[in-house]
Amino acid sequence: MGSHSHHEWEIRGVSLDEESPSLACPQPLQLEEFFGTDIGSTIAFQIHAGYFYAVSNQTSFDVEELDWTSFYHCIRFPLDQPFKAALEVNKRVYRRQHKEGPIHDSWTDLTIQINEATDKPMIVESRREWQNGSSRQLRTFYISELKTIEDEDEPTTPDEVPSLPQDDILADLVDSSNNPNYAPPKPRHTWEFHPEFPPGSETNSRSFILARTKFRAYNYACSSFLDLVEDEKCCSNAATGPCLRIRIGSRRVAPQGWTASNVLPLTSKHKTNFPVVENDPEYRHSRIKMWPPPASKCACAKRLHGILNPELEKGDGRNRVVTGVVDERSLVYMVRAAKAYNTAEESGKGVIVLVNFSPDIQRQQHGDDAERMDVDVGNEDMEDDAAKRWRWTPACQKGDCR
Repeated sequence: MGSHSHHEWEIRGVSLDEESPSLACPQPLQLEEFFGTDIGSTIAFQIHAGYFYAVSNQTSFDVEELDWTSFYHCIRFPLDQPFKAALEVNKRVYRRQHKEGPIHDSWTDLTIQINEATDKPMIVESRREWQNGSSRQLRTFYISELKTIEDEDEPTTPDEVPSLPQDDILADLVDSSNNPNYAPPKPRHTWEFHPEFPPGSETNSRSFILARTKFRAYNYACSSFLDLVEDEKCCSNAATGPCLRIRIGSRRVAPQGWTASNVLPLTSKHKTNFPVVENDPEYRHSRIKMWPPPASKCACAKRLHGILNPELEKGDGRNRVVTGVVDERSLVYMVRAAKAYNTAEESGKGVIVLVNFSPDIQRQQHGDDAERMDVDVGNEDMEDDAAKRWRWTPACQKGDCR
């Protein structure tokens, strides 16, 4: 419990390496004034290159009625020095201006991912916002460098923090009961934000409400987002409910001189209300795709729907819980029946589904590697029919399922 009567995080650790006892954390390390309670939404933790990282998108436990700018709160300490004196703290990593629009907090996802080119940690946050006062929510994936006090160029002392905006009428209302945060609007490079719907494409792709989005993630290394959604328009049955489908969108840096047809430039005012950097590289967005195809398309698609939508041991297929994790190679998720109301009975067993995006798996199914693959993934007690499920043999000749 902190001095403000709110709970605060404590970091504890043990060393699993007997030769490196210094990696243990004998005394709990309290993260003071580190706000946020929901891992993956308001805070995120990561261990990388011998350091423990923590980031929060909250600035206090209370709501500030008069406020202008939001910052990330970043913490780092060496794993072999889990002490308060070794903490590196930065509370002013720029996040957003409040005037950019309200946020739908239920859609907010916060992670720490690694930049493969620089090996530095990055803050990746997904926010669904009402931009420009629009009545429609737009989801955008924002990327920021996780900067510590050593390499941060932002103000770090009270004297360096900019004063409140003088031309804002609300600045005259600030008194001792307020604790506002302010920094001038900061231009964003195009690599720092990835809109779910690129300019001019909002009407070309379907979106799903939160209740139908069972899993969502963004992978910085692939510049791609992935949603696992319930699609009632595809196919449905009483046993499994609306079919689960994968929804993916990605982008790549566009070649020089490339222009998209019927797409407005990224700097158009109707797209964003935050400043962007002129002459920044443009991105080519792929069309958002749904997979697998409807089960009626071919025999392969029907079989794929059976794999992605397993029948549960008990419970209604329309009331299910999905838990998953994804990286640049594969998606793994578990489907189980949700707990029934007015009962203490535990939920039934779940079914784990693996979707692998690597082409290596397909190549191993042919030639000399095919037999070795069966040995790696199987065991002596596994039935032949179960072992065959690890192999994918297209049932249709047209390849419509791909």
